[in-house]
Amino acid sequence: MNRLAGYSLKARITSFTLLLFVASILLLSYHIIKMLHDDMQEQLGKHQYSSLTLLADNLDDDITDRLSALRIIANDITNKKEALQTDVLQEWFNARPIFTRLFNEGTFIVQADGVILYSSRPSIHRDGNQY
Repeated sequence: MNRLAGYSLKARITSFTLLLFVASILLLSYHIIKMLHDDMQEQLGKHQYSSLTLLADNLDDDITDRLSALRIIANDITNKKEALQTDVLQEWFNARPIFTRLFNEGTFIVQADGVILYSSRPSIHRDGNQY
């Protein structure tokens, strides 16, 4: 009935010890793999957070630069009455290359009623549209 009955006591103790040793190594390796997985997941989370924070800071700086440029330009335009003429706006926009550097799709000026008065990129055909 008992499989180990035919073996000596020394062989049974050695087999039991070997089995216990192998089982403890397997449990220890499982525990180490789980700890390594958790540590890697935590490190990846920290890395993603720092990358996202850096990207968000750069984006915030870019938006702040663009908004401050628009404020300066809007104040400059509102201080000039003749600035509402299309030919004056054309010259004024052409004299300021900051528009092409900061705004890829160009810029446009909208009147109070929503009609576009001037667009810095005529190829987009915004003039006369109402927003």
